[in-house]
Amino acid sequence: MLTRRAMCVALAGAGLSLTAIPCSAFGRSPVLGPNVRYVVRLGSMRNSTGVRGDEMQDVLQGATRSRVRMMQGAAVVADGDSALLKQARARKLPIITLEGSLTRLAESSMSGGVQVQARVEFLVRRAQVLKGTLTGGATTFGTTPTLSDLGRRRLQDDAVDGAVQSALRGAEQGLIVAGL
Repeated sequence: MLTRRAMCVALAGAGLSLTAIPCSAFGRSPVLGPNVRYVVRLGSMRNSTGVRGDEMQDVLQGATRSRVRMMQGAAVVADGDSALLKQARARKLPIITLEGSLTRLAESSMSGGVQVQARVEFLVRRAQVLKGTLTGGATTFGTTPTLSDLGRRRLQDDAVDGAVQSALRGAEQGLIVAGL
């Protein structure tokens, strides 16, 4: 079985983002792998819907981080991660900032169930210059007419995750171009 330190070193060699495994816990700074072609910094995430307040901002941030980590050639850094940003600048890698907004989260009843619709928008920036926008939407369905509070929250979370996935689908090439 691999230790967390061994996994950290293995991921660095594979060129994967190391933000998921804090290598600094082992006395080693996080490292950008050799296959990283651009860095995505997660900027502010806003919930414009009023539904679940700051909690939905956290859901949006988590879904965005998770989906960007799956992008080939990308490394994800938090806004304050100066070690990785310094490495990116030294390697002259483009640093793209994604600022997200949950613009719609609506629930409606339908025959035999409930549906939740989510819509997100991302601003793509490089060095404070707006390079483009990405939008996406998703709908989730619950099959019981009366949902528990936990069931409703799961539907909302899944709808937001699906909307983020929709917005970022195929975005790798666009983010690389935005970094030029």
